[in-house]
Amino acid sequence: LVHTKGGDVPGKIDTGKRKHRAGIGLQMRMLLDRSYKNVIREPNLLKAGIIQNTIIGILIGLIYLQLTYTQRGTIYLPNKEISFDIISGIQDRLGSLFFAATFMMFAGILGPFYLFPTERKIFLFQQRDGLYSTLTYYVAKLMAEVPNFLITNILFGTIFYWMANLKPDVCTNE
Repeated sequence: LVHTKGGDVPGKIDTGKRKHRAGIGLQMRMLLDRSYKNVIREPNLLKAGIIQNTIIGILIGLIYLQLTYTQRGTIYLPNKEISFDIISGIQDRLGSLFFAATFMMFAGILGPFYLFPTERKIFLFQQRDGLYSTLTYYVAKLMAEVPNFLITNILFGTIFYWMANLKPDVCTNE
């Protein structure tokens, strides 16, 4: 029973649980198909991602330009001075890798939101009608963006890796 001004009348109470009309497999297949088509229709997103990742790769590469492998260290004792080579830039290298990984992670997570304003009306209408869940929609959008994500992040990683002088050779024992 639903309580109204006129008294208790029978009615449907919205519990917040929604029943979707299609199974999760069909939802995912249809949303993936639509998402892939939208990605193909917007080649400027890939171009913008390439330009963005190139510029940011160069900027981060300039910040961490040519990190060294060793550093001269000196300990001053009362009677003598001890000089030695220490592994340098461990914190610099960890900081650079953290910064690069954080950039790539957020670029991948936020990628599907670029086209969302153009799809907003359709999404709200179909989601309200119970055609698919929000989670299914977002996962399909993420999966459709994977090829663009891989291309742009490989480009970013290549630029950053060589500018930061991380490890030029597999067999380097420096």
